[in-house]
Amino acid sequence: MQINCNQKIVFSVFFATFMFLGSALSAQQYVLEAEDGTFTGANQILTSTSGYSGSGYVGQFAGDNDRLDVSVNLPQAGTYQLDIRALANLGYKEQDLYINNQFVSRLIFDASTQFTDYPQGIVFLDAGVNTLSIRRVWGWMSIDAIHLTQEVQAPHDYGLGDANPIDPNITPAAREVYDFFREHYG
Repeated sequence: MQINCNQKIVFSVFFATFMFLGSALSAQQYVLEAEDGTFTGANQILTSTSGYSGSGYVGQFAGDNDRLDVSVNLPQAGTYQLDIRALANLGYKEQDLYINNQFVSRLIFDASTQFTDYPQGIVFLDAGVNTLSIRRVWGWMSIDAIHLTQEVQAPHDYGLGDANPIDPNITPAAREVYDFFREHYG
């Protein structure tokens, strides 16, 4: 049996897709239940609204300094999709996200009448223990769980070959950025 060029291309595309999807399906996932975290101020474990996972959820972020801290111990550093399961039944809300005591972003929660998964983007987490903190901005909502899914990246080779930048007079700060990108992105 002879295989023509079109069959080779179809097989190659199929194989690449299969390998990528196979690795994506094996991405590590972490579920951090809010009630297992540490919460401050007026926050408390609640169970009055159905649809939560685990044994309850944390709310209502009513006090000025209310916050929820949850920790996860990761075997390796990497990028993770961050989704927060929450209830914003009192309307649109914004809260702040800190990771390891560093401000990362403002979290957006559209109004919802039931627990909803809110995609919050990609975050970089270190190997070891990471603490994610949701801190009150607008308050008056409930957090059920934080979902982290490790981003699987296909192997790549951009052929960067030479570790030296083009400009021999590069500043130390620029060199540090250059080395970071080479280390993390090839």
